[in-house]
Amino acid sequence: MVYYARFLHLFTSNTHTIFHCKNDSTEIEFKDTKSHFLIIQLNTKFFKNLIPSEANFNDFKELINENKTGCISKENNAIHSAMKIVIEDIINSPWEGEYRKLFLHSKILELLLLQLDQYNSLKTKKESDISVIDTMKIKKAKEYLLKHYKEPITIQKLSKIVGTNEFTLKKGFKTLYGETIFCCVNNLKMTKAKKLLTDKNLSVTQVSEIIGYKNPQHFSTAFKKKFGFVPSKLKH
Repeated sequence: MVYYARFLHLFTSNTHTIFHCKNDSTEIEFKDTKSHFLIIQLNTKFFKNLIPSEANFNDFKELINENKTGCISKENNAIHSAMKIVIEDIINSPWEGEYRKLFLHSKILELLLLQLDQYNSLKTKKESDISVIDTMKIKKAKEYLLKHYKEPITIQKLSKIVGTNEFTLKKGFKTLYGETIFCCVNNLKMTKAKKLLTDKNLSVTQVSEIIGYKNPQHFSTAFKKKFGFVPSKLKH
């Protein structure tokens, strides 16, 4: 639970939100569990200039302009795999000094981008617009990917596994999780790869094979595109 300016907001595991507080009074209370909580505070004027112009954000802009306390949405959204990668980067920054400050600035903006994009997508197409049966099938697809992301998988094959068509699976997955199936799989692979390179005495080629890449060069290219540096940097 988070209390700010006499405003109560509840959090469950692996969720996030964006809120505006009219003063600096914030209190966090954890209920009978080990928890990790990341709070990023931004200057109000700076933050307002970053909010997109779409109509979906008008209510939140008005709340800020009136200096009221509240969240961008009544419900928290899920922290998807792309967000988890950025959060991990923020916590475990590989840079020091002024470079670290620049790195954190860029990552905070990236995280905010992912949050705002997800909110906008969910606001436009709410989960309630997807049938209960399709929602179950899409969640089943996510569970499958979490277990089999290292294996070759196509949307056609995945749709057959969960018993739906490709269009419903692709559109529903993006609506529920705020990212495409391809992005989800890629982020799962890159997260696992980074962990293996950091924690295990494995070569880049070995890690490449473990997460399902046949060509180490393709893996290095994908890794650099995701994190901004080649995987071999983690081995020095």
